[in-house]
Amino acid sequence: MPLYKVYWLHRLGETTILKYITWGFVVGLFALLALHPVRQAVADDCGAGLVTQAMVDRVFEEVLRANRENDLLVDKLKHSQEAWLAFKKAHIEAIFPEQDVLANYGSVYHDCVQVIASDLNCRRISQLQTWIDGFPEGETCSGSRPLSN
Repeated sequence: MPLYKVYWLHRLGETTILKYITWGFVVGLFALLALHPVRQAVADDCGAGLVTQAMVDRVFEEVLRANRENDLLVDKLKHSQEAWLAFKKAHIEAIFPEQDVLANYGSVYHDCVQVIASDLNCRRISQLQTWIDGFPEGETCSGSRPLSN
């Protein structure tokens, strides 16, 4: 290792170097998430456990905007979203039923909930996206979802 690298490591100290690395990671992650369009972010983040409820909400609002002329459909979509949110909460509570979650499931509880919620969010976005992307021509079960171009 060159001497100048050893000198700067010694001069900065390990704690300072770790702070720079950590802040660089945080800033880079923020930039990645903030600059990608929602659809690309969902595609990239589904496997990484990073799909948030805010992403679901954005896609849901897009579906509502696209169908704003159909009051019955908008009401049904809102009802289905409320039911899905209740399902998501109940599903996570079924996986972790104990009241004192930290005592029963440990410090990884919150990480586990995030991963499970992200998976459910990813699936919900896929469901909602069909009202935006549509179905292939000839699909008999498209219902209120449009046919794709």
